[in-house]
Amino acid sequence: MNSRVNRADVMNDLITSVGGSVHLPGSDTTCNSAAERRTTLLVKCRNTNEVRLAVRAARLRNFPLAVRGAGHDWVGRSSNHDRMVIDLSAMRRVTVDPITRIATVEGGATAADVINAARPYGLVAVTGNVGAVDIAGQTLGGGYGPLTPKFGLALDNLVNAEVVLDDGSLVTVIAQLFALGNPLFSNVGMMSYADMLARFDVCAVNGRSYAVQTRWLADMSCESVTALLAAGNTRPSATSGIYVQHFHGAGTRIATSSSAFGLRRRHFLIEIVGSWDPDTGDDGAAYRQWARGLSSSLAPSAIPGRYANLLAADAFEQIDAAYGCNALRLRRLKRRFDPDGAFSGRNSPLPLNQGS
Repeated sequence: MNSRVNRADVMNDLITSVGGSVHLPGSDTTCNSAAERRTTLLVKCRNTNEVRLAVRAARLRNFPLAVRGAGHDWVGRSSNHDRMVIDLSAMRRVTVDPITRIATVEGGATAADVINAARPYGLVAVTGNVGAVDIAGQTLGGGYGPLTPKFGLALDNLVNAEVVLDDGSLVTVIAQLFALGNPLFSNVGMMSYADMLARFDVCAVNGRSYAVQTRWLADMSCESVTALLAAGNTRPSATSGIYVQHFHGAGTRIATSSSAFGLRRRHFLIEIVGSWDPDTGDDGAAYRQWARGLSSSLAPSAIPGRYANLLAADAFEQIDAAYGCNALRLRRLKRRFDPDGAFSGRNSPLPLNQGS
């Protein structure tokens, strides 16, 4: 593939169909400045029809694709490897039906957007822990959050989704489950639920550099607690941290085969985040070493697999374990609906083939 000629052809097609939403490299930003980025074209879509047109233009020229919500994938999958990025960050509209307690959410909306839209009706949505992260991305991978014990993962509250396939066609996928629930609480002390999520936005600031590791633990053994405390006492920066999410309650009562999420037993999710300012010239080696060191210390007592939303770019050996019994079924579905791997690549959480 001659990417230079191909890019010109795709860009002409996009300008004709999508207009002023087409951008050249340099227009894209991601949360993690340490992530490799080689975006060839960026298309900032404003509605579903523009997404469909962008997909068709790319597929017509056999140009690979990536999709970005709010850009918080720490590996930078939405910006890598000479792909055209379909950027949904301008599509943040959220509407809430207070009767059915269902929110309709565009692909670029953040968790905070959904929470703020639900709040006037006395409702709260099941989201992840960080308000600035897009709700679609965290939902597709699971979505651990404060309400998980009561209402399950964000994924478990998905009712249906409109999906643009690799030929630009639009289909509706019917999901299931709880929809929006009544608030488990409206305030924590003097803090609203939205404000509580906002406190964690400092953990995902655009432009900083991040090194992330993750583990699943069946319980908090003495060895694990000792390792966590030791790592906490040797954090390489004030913005580095260890985040523990206890998965129990509603989410454990859902069959593993009913969704893509691979671990429905009680467990602890450990997120290890090394964070540094790239403007200091630091190469991040100490932060990566710290995160990997804690991950290695936890390995003897860890459950096989890791949280799919936090998998590293080269963690191919973890993919099947991350999705559990669903991995084979998901690959079959990917071959059916994306046989050419238009939305795949080295950094895809679920490539078409194992180890690639």
